[in-house]
Amino acid sequence: MVSTRERSTARTHGAGHLAVAADARYFEGASLQSRALGLGLRHTVRPVLDLWTRLPFDLFPPNLLEHAARLLPVHEGTSWRTVDLARCGSELLSAKDVRDIHGGNPRVILYFHGGAFLTCGLNTHRRLVSRISHASGQPVLNVGYRQMPYEPIAESVADGVDGFRWLLEQGYRPEDVTIAGDSAGGYLAFSVARAVLDQGLGRPAGVVAISPLLDVDVARKRQHRNADRCQTFPLRALEKFTDVALRMDTRRGINGQRVCPVDMPLEDMPPALIQIGSREILLADAEHMAARLVQAGVPVDLQVWDRQVHVFQAAASWVPEARAALEEAVRRVGSIALVHETLSQGFDESVAFDDIADRLLRSVLDVGGPQVRAERIGAFGLLPAEVATPLAMVLTELVQNAAEHAFPDGAGRVTVAVNRIRDRLRMRVSDDGVGLPADFDPTRSLGLSIVSTLVESELGGALEFESRPGRGATVAITLTL
Repeated sequence: MVSTRERSTARTHGAGHLAVAADARYFEGASLQSRALGLGLRHTVRPVLDLWTRLPFDLFPPNLLEHAARLLPVHEGTSWRTVDLARCGSELLSAKDVRDIHGGNPRVILYFHGGAFLTCGLNTHRRLVSRISHASGQPVLNVGYRQMPYEPIAESVADGVDGFRWLLEQGYRPEDVTIAGDSAGGYLAFSVARAVLDQGLGRPAGVVAISPLLDVDVARKRQHRNADRCQTFPLRALEKFTDVALRMDTRRGINGQRVCPVDMPLEDMPPALIQIGSREILLADAEHMAARLVQAGVPVDLQVWDRQVHVFQAAASWVPEARAALEEAVRRVGSIALVHETLSQGFDESVAFDDIADRLLRSVLDVGGPQVRAERIGAFGLLPAEVATPLAMVLTELVQNAAEHAFPDGAGRVTVAVNRIRDRLRMRVSDDGVGLPADFDPTRSLGLSIVSTLVESELGGALEFESRPGRGATVAITLTL
């Protein structure tokens, strides 16, 4: 794993009546690769965008990026097929060995590419989407929604809803569909989730937004500390985008009718994950959206990645932070969705955690292969929702880490032993693998740093590591409920 340290920060946002503290998880450290990428964008893409804003006329060149991207390779073994929605093309993509609903896999991702609603498409984002499918073990419906300057943003949202409906027609349940997107696609992820709720189509599993544009208005971004620090976008480019979007709405007679994600009702929205770079100009949108979600009582994980560029996850083939961010997103959303799916089936705010633990352990078999076995000993019983969510994330990280790293020959056993006496809970996650290395330092592992933060900060518990060289390792967690 990339050597990235994580810390939690609390940011207070004030905008009119809103003054809510939203805890951001800040992932410190920037590799040489990520710094080189940032430098390259600052001296190539940013100047081109600045030049575009200074032209005395509108210029919307053909989507050359989309045509050129046909040559980009995808993750090895990826397959896809064309899906014709009512008003746009899309494709259902699966990484190697990833099954769809007809193969017994009930979960799926609905994805929206970025490009400021002006450029990019299925070709430019097929590589990123293939990595998301590989990391999540889920097929992805990548929607080639209609864009400006031919159609307003409202029509892009409509195409996204059509994509959601298509998935339901294939047999997927609403609660098994995660809606995700990057940049402008992040805008669509939240907007489509809102739209399907309003249309009575069901509640999605969650929303994942990567470097999202969430507010067409630039006022908040203009006042933000990152107004001139972004390595990709000059402020003038976002001002130009705002002008184009408003003119499109006016031309269609819908001016003032479109509601940006930062202004929409949020109380019934599904759990959300937002990932963004620390110097992005869109951090203003991400912080404000996270604050509003907190105020609405919606679980949200705002992850701020140190000095990472806009949609850095697209560079996962050579930027280690990008790979770590994708893996972290998959684990976080899966855990949150599982807990809240269980909550939605009950009548109070307690969760029967044994079922959740068993389902998480079964997922280990998919990660580690058929030779890795997992079992639970003892019972968690009913846990409060505020404990169940971070504990599910801790269990996911520890079990998956063991399955991936403890068994170099591919065979082994992971055991979760639980001892609960009233409000005191002790959980031991053990494996019979190679044990911890002699120079083991949990602070050097992103995954274990996440575990430490969750256990100590969110759960108020204690964490211990035990190693038996040649006979495996154990992580023990003790907490008071």
